[in-house]
Amino acid sequence: MGRVSLTRLGIAAALGACGCAPAPAPVSAPIVVDLPPVPASSATASPRPQPPPERPPASVVGRWEGTGHQSDGASWAMQVEILSLDAGLCATARYPSIPCASEWICTSTSDGASLRAHERVTEARNVCLDGDVTMSLTPGGELDWHWTGKDPTGEVTAEAVLRRVK
Repeated sequence: MGRVSLTRLGIAAALGACGCAPAPAPVSAPIVVDLPPVPASSATASPRPQPPPERPPASVVGRWEGTGHQSDGASWAMQVEILSLDAGLCATARYPSIPCASEWICTSTSDGASLRAHERVTEARNVCLDGDVTMSLTPGGELDWHWTGKDPTGEVTAEAVLRRVK
């Protein structure tokens, strides 16, 4: 414990000045008061640094490009623009090397890092197929895209890794 030494004269003067008590006769003997110790860290501590504000979660919304690879060996360029995370029309896709285009109808509201949609071909329906799309952000910030559809011979799958276009 720390000790503070006060004289009775100092205490009497303080009490008399505030009107709290009548001033006793001055005495020069010290009074010793025991105080609890003050932790060293609080006496010299500086304010804790605040953590940086949390970054908003990454979102699939934006423009993406890459090359799709189909289960039968075919490959094609693809350009995707994800417009919304809400259920309903949420994205458009172009496949310029085929060429065909589609719109994606999201089946539910997205969490921002993944998306599920039904792809409906809008241009060149005789070349491209409707299908179901799932995609999610990778830790590296790319979009992992998977597609499943059917042609006359059976189920067809495709996948791609898309990169964000600035």
